[in-house]
Amino acid sequence: MQFIKTNESIIAYLSANVSNQPTFISNYGVIDQTTSEFREATSINGVLNNTNEISIIPTPNGITDKRYDVKHITIYNPNVLDITIFIAKKINTTNRIMLKANLKRDWTLVYDNSGTWNIKDESGLVLSSVASADWGDITNIPSEFNPSVHASSHVTGGSDIIPNAISNGNSGLFSGSDKAKLDNITGSNTGDETVLTISNILNNATNKNSLIDTDVVSGLDSSNSFSLIKTTWTNIKTFLKVYFDSFYVIKNSNITPATNTKVTYDAKGLITSGTGLVAGDIPNLAQSQITSLTTDLNARELLSNKSNVTSLGNSTNLYPTQNAVKSYVDNFLDIDLQTANIVANSSTNSTTFINLPGASLTTTGTKTKKYRVSFNGVFSSSTAQNANNSIRFVINGVAQTVYNTTIFSTDSNRPNHIGNSFTFTIPPTQIVLVQYSTTNGTMTMVSGNLSISGIG
Repeated sequence: MQFIKTNESIIAYLSANVSNQPTFISNYGVIDQTTSEFREATSINGVLNNTNEISIIPTPNGITDKRYDVKHITIYNPNVLDITIFIAKKINTTNRIMLKANLKRDWTLVYDNSGTWNIKDESGLVLSSVASADWGDITNIPSEFNPSVHASSHVTGGSDIIPNAISNGNSGLFSGSDKAKLDNITGSNTGDETVLTISNILNNATNKNSLIDTDVVSGLDSSNSFSLIKTTWTNIKTFLKVYFDSFYVIKNSNITPATNTKVTYDAKGLITSGTGLVAGDIPNLAQSQITSLTTDLNARELLSNKSNVTSLGNSTNLYPTQNAVKSYVDNFLDIDLQTANIVANSSTNSTTFINLPGASLTTTGTKTKKYRVSFNGVFSSSTAQNANNSIRFVINGVAQTVYNTTIFSTDSNRPNHIGNSFTFTIPPTQIVLVQYSTTNGTMTMVSGNLSISGIG
C-alpha cells in the first residue's frame, strides 16, 4: 500500500523519446490522517511525455490532515519497440526511484492496492512481479555494496567511459592510439636519442617526391632549445606564400586577350583592362614634339598669309582667295552679260518708232567698252496684207541704224523671225532698248529677247 503525503507525488517518465506516448490510468482515495477514515476516490487518465516527468498521482497540497491512498495504476505501451519506464516518488524536488520496468509492445505495467507492481502481456497474463518500497522504509541497508563486473561500461562503447590520460595532466586510461605508438617502437630505443641516431633515422626514411598537403615535415624549434617539431606541407606552403608575396606581385584575374592603345593598371602595376584611344585621350602637344610637323608646315602656305584684298599688289608672301581673284579679274575685264526676255504684245499701224515693251537693259561695270547688242523676235500679222516692220536700237536715247522687215501675211497669223545684231561702244549705266514701227497692218509679237555682251 502506498500513501502520498503533503509535498509528495508519484511521477513517471521514459528513458528515451518515442513516437507514440504510453497511456496511464491511476486511482487514489483521500484518507483522514486523524481517524484513518476513507473519504472519497479519484481517477486520472493521461499520457506520458517522453523523458519529461509526468505526475500520475498528484500531491495532496492544500488538504489539511489528509493523505492519498494509491489504489490502482496502469501504464500501457502502444509502441512497436520496447520502452523503459521509471516510477519515482517525488518529495519536494528530490526523486526517489521506486522501480524501472521494460515493456514490450502491448504490455502493461500494473500496480494494485497490495503494493505489488506486475507486468502483463497483451492477453493480461502476469509476466513478472516487482515489489517497491521507499528507500527510507528499508532496514539493514549495508554501508557499502560490492559492484558487479562492469569493466565494459568504462571503455569505448560503454555508458561510463573513463577519459584518456592527459600528458602532464589528469590521469586516465591508456588510449588505443597511444598503445599503437608504443607497439611501433622498435630497436633498442632508450629514450635518450642523440642527434646522430635521429639523423640516421631521418636519412633512412622513405623518400617521397610528390608531396601532398597532409604530409608531415619534421624540424627543430629555434625558439625552444631546438626541440623536435613537426608541421604539415600545407603550413609550409602558407608560410612561403606570405614570405614571397612581399617580393613578387600576385597575378590578377584573367582578362580577354586583345591589342589596345590605352590600358588601365592597378596599384601593383598589373594591367586590368584595355580600350582604344578616343579624341579626348590625346593631350595638347607643342609643334616641336610632333615628328616632321615643322618641316611639313614650312612646305605649306601660312594661313596668316591668306588675303581677301581684291586690289592685288606685288607681295611674294601673300596669296589671294578665290573671291579676291574673281573680283580682281572681273574688275580687270569688266564683263557685262545681260539678257531681257520680251513679253508677247501687239501694235497698230504706226509710222512713229515706239519702245518695244520689255526690250530694255542698262549697262554695268566701270569701263566704257564694246558691246555686242542682239535682238531676236518672232512676229506675225493678223491682216490680209503684208505688214512693214522697222526695228532699231536706241543707246542712252540716241537712235541707231534702222533695219526693215516685212511681215508676210499669205497665211493669217503666220509667224516671221526678225533678228539682227550690231557692235556699239557704250559707257557704264547706259540704257539700251529696242524700238519698232509698223505700217500696212497690225503686228503681233509672239516672243523675243534683247541681249548685250560687253568685255573691256
